[in-house]
Amino acid sequence: MPTREFKYLPIISADQKRPNARWWIDTPLNAASCAVHNDLLEIKGWVLSSQNTSILIRTSLKTYEFQLTEERPDVLTRLLTAETIGNFSSKCGFDIKIQFEEHLDFGLKQDGCEYWIQVIAAVARPKVLIGTDNWLFLDNDTNRSVDQFRGKFTLSTETILRWRDYYNWIRKKASDADLTWQFFVAPAKEELFPDFYPFNRGKTTPIDQFLHEFKLMDNIVYPLTQLHEARELSYYRTDTHWSDYGAYLGAIDILKGFKLGSHSDRLINSFKAVSSKGDLGSKLFPEQTSTSLLLLSNAPTSAIKIFDNGISNIGRIWIYENIKSSTEYTLLIFGDSFSVNLIAQLACVFRRIVYAHTAATFDQSIVDQEHPDFLLLQTNQRFLARPPEANQSIWDTIHDKLLGFTPNDLILVTNHMNKQQDQSSIFYTKKMLEQLYNQPHHHP
Repeated sequence: MPTREFKYLPIISADQKRPNARWWIDTPLNAASCAVHNDLLEIKGWVLSSQNTSILIRTSLKTYEFQLTEERPDVLTRLLTAETIGNFSSKCGFDIKIQFEEHLDFGLKQDGCEYWIQVIAAVARPKVLIGTDNWLFLDNDTNRSVDQFRGKFTLSTETILRWRDYYNWIRKKASDADLTWQFFVAPAKEELFPDFYPFNRGKTTPIDQFLHEFKLMDNIVYPLTQLHEARELSYYRTDTHWSDYGAYLGAIDILKGFKLGSHSDRLINSFKAVSSKGDLGSKLFPEQTSTSLLLLSNAPTSAIKIFDNGISNIGRIWIYENIKSSTEYTLLIFGDSFSVNLIAQLACVFRRIVYAHTAATFDQSIVDQEHPDFLLLQTNQRFLARPPEANQSIWDTIHDKLLGFTPNDLILVTNHMNKQQDQSSIFYTKKMLEQLYNQPHHHP
């Protein structure tokens, strides 16, 4: 069961009128951890007052009022004298379960007056692990990357069986479509920099299990050795992802795996050193920067992005075309965020690249639409703990993601899609507009 640490922040100022009551919150305790089960936070405590008093909990959406319904004779006997105990009800306790939010306001209501007392705030878990020489690593992520590296969180038998099912599905679908395919795992940063990492590597980790399980598969690419040879150039201090130079090395391995290694000389090998906060450095205060190798902005490429569905991260679809590519092949990528700077390289070789951010989940509708020559299924090492679905519609993912958009956001995405005019991407434009118009609060 997940736990969070909470702290109390006062709302009442010194000159503000206070309620005529004594109160205490038993759970969650200040500066202590408390379980959050099924996204519900339990708030327990008591209030002693001779006046009619109820509990107020204010969330981001609304204010809730709760009555004192719990018997707490222990409070009366501990705090009141025999002469005064008869003036108070033993039903002075509360036990409230409410949807968990990072911040909740706690207050009391007496005779129609509201008194807001304190904020119950979840303490943010640090997402950054600081290693030797200020090298930063991911921490407290849902995939438990630290525990994976230490060998404290490994792949269960059930998880390995799910990976087998995934591979059997992919092999069949690739064979049916006459597809050449690869499964590419971007290495975790700590694998390249174990000497900078605050913890020792475990004897057996998920990546070890994965590579052992599929050691006979010749279309799995895990370019740890190549990246390690240029490790300070391929990854940088303040980000979990590789640099553009690291993506360049990854692209070389991908082309080799596709037996297109002779086209590696078409990749862009022009970089500049830039200062970057990265996704880890930006989480610190003050923010931390480091040097990363970035593609030169004027690097020679004729690839053009002809489609962008306006969705960030999971559910994103981009299409690139390059009339001056070294082949006429189409490459379909079912990848994650590591694929973003891979595309700039691979677009020099492939005539058309369709990138769907699915974290290696296979979408049959896009395969049927594109009839690609090559398929790249890309994920990163920490995601091995959660095998992708063999076949799941990205359009369902997009639909669910759009449910969280505001009406104004939906209008912006709709306007953006209406500007997508390239005929070779009309399938994606129509599918996106279908999802947008099917949103319950969309106003075209």
